[in-house]
Amino acid sequence: HLALLGANGAGKTTLSKLLRGEIAPALGGTVHWFGQVQTPLWERQQRIGLVSSDTDARHRVEATGFTIVASGYSGSVGWHAALGDVQTKCVHDLLKQLGIQQLETRDVRFISQGELRKLLIARSLVTAPDVLILDEAFDYLDATSRNALFDTLEGLSAQTTFIVISHRRDEVPDWVRHGVRLEAGRVTWRGTLSDLEFC
Repeated sequence: HLALLGANGAGKTTLSKLLRGEIAPALGGTVHWFGQVQTPLWERQQRIGLVSSDTDARHRVEATGFTIVASGYSGSVGWHAALGDVQTKCVHDLLKQLGIQQLETRDVRFISQGELRKLLIARSLVTAPDVLILDEAFDYLDATSRNALFDTLEGLSAQTTFIVISHRRDEVPDWVRHGVRLEAGRVTWRGTLSDLEFC
């Protein structure tokens, strides 16, 4: 697990898009995804999940919390294909694990920003991605909700690698022990978070 740190404009979000294959590296650069240079975009984006402020805006649609989470299976927005029993159970289990089962039938247009973030984290986890990028994903959550979510995600950290993008220490779970700091698109520090002073 890794914390990706830096001030606004440092290049954190750009790097996260590069990791998912949404943008190409500069001329001469290469990215290896799971040991391969060439992998289909759909495969990268299925195996590397992302929760960010951009995903918030796209999912503020007429849909229930269940639909938002279930839409992660097809990568759609505001709808989902027919689910099998195992998939339906997974959605219910994730809603319960994240403590948001009360949002299952709620219209997401009328829930708080913090509640929507939790639904989007559940959505990103529904396909059990190899890597999940959480780009300032804990904004809008109070300390109690954030710490409870950290505990839940720690329970999932054996099967998913988390990359937490933030510039605040309280938005990085204690079980994320390694970090990289970016400044103007360049790595200026990497190491153990206990050795780093946060800005």
